[in-house]
Amino acid sequence: LRWFTTFLFGATWVVGYSVVALLAYISSTWREMMVWGAGSTLIFTLWCWRFVPETLHFLVSRRRAKSINEWLSDSDFTPSHLSDISTLLQHPGDSHTSEKSSFFHELRMHKIFIVYCLIQLYLWTCDNFIYFGLSLYSTQLAGNRYANYLLMGFVELPAYILAPMSLEKCGRRLVVSGTHLLAAVCFIIPVFSRDDSWLSLTCWLVGKFAISCSFMSLFVYASEVFPTPIRNVSVGLCSVLSRGGAIAAPYIRLLGAISPTSPMFLLASISFLASVVTCLLPETHRKPLPASIRQTTHDFPDLPATRSH
Repeated sequence: LRWFTTFLFGATWVVGYSVVALLAYISSTWREMMVWGAGSTLIFTLWCWRFVPETLHFLVSRRRAKSINEWLSDSDFTPSHLSDISTLLQHPGDSHTSEKSSFFHELRMHKIFIVYCLIQLYLWTCDNFIYFGLSLYSTQLAGNRYANYLLMGFVELPAYILAPMSLEKCGRRLVVSGTHLLAAVCFIIPVFSRDDSWLSLTCWLVGKFAISCSFMSLFVYASEVFPTPIRNVSVGLCSVLSRGGAIAAPYIRLLGAISPTSPMFLLASISFLASVVTCLLPETHRKPLPASIRQTTHDFPDLPATRSH
């Protein structure tokens, strides 16, 4: 089910990605294209607001008893689960302050965790920059710009199939490091090719495949590196702050004005660096989710494996 869900989300992303090329083709101006995009987004937002339910975890954390009862009436929860939820509602959880204090104390004691956070932030920013940079720069490659853009989207489908399988077989660190290394090799090859447009396009497609695979793997890897008390916040911050890379992606075109090989050198360099720094992160495959920074930094005996992805 997890494999199918991953592929389903990836496939729908590719559909949306491809629709952008269709909108660009049928739109006479960029303003018309923006109207199409904004209109569809508004319709989808209203649909989600009306039909998509809130998560039970959020409702319990906010103590919304009425909404929780409505949610449970449509579910198949057992009496034991209902008892646990009732307990949570009756006892608001007085340990939040102490847990927060303990977290900052552990952060001071285990400064290597700060390095882990910075590495994760760099990986997310790197993948955002490369992913959106490749998508935008694809219209500058030889051939039909619409076809190139579509190919950059379709090449992601194999990544969404192979990423979950690779994470299970090879582990998180090897997959993330290896895909970044593959991307770096693909970006540097066109620099030494003799104006071979097909070779350049092939390298860009394989590079997009590698980055898509890495991007998906980061969601799993980051959620397993960060301890439970700050897991959601940490992954969210990585996702938000890394959008700086997406904002900088359009400027790859300007590098081409300086030198035709400058964009490839830049993408290869930051991707290779990402491959190297990933080796500094701990391997989390088949290990229990850390409940504290101390467990994340491996300053404790290994617990028995209780999960697999």
